[in-house]
Amino acid sequence: MTLRKIATTADCPGSNCPTTYAGPDGMTYVQGYVVTDPAVLAEMGIPEGESVVAVPNTLLTDHVGAVDV
Repeated sequence: MTLRKIATTADCPGSNCPTTYAGPDGMTYVQGYVVTDPAVLAEMGIPEGESVVAVPNTLLTDHVGAVDV
């Protein structure tokens, strides 16, 4: 599978920052900070087999303008 980088966090120091990618399978892949706070996960009702990552809001704004639907 070949992923295409869509957007990365502009104000992140270093090269390993929250990023969104488009996959050839029609899916969007998000690299972010793993959410482990039990209260947040319980509030969201995350089912078994899924996980949550947190990314800066600006990353999503940049992504929306660049992704092909």
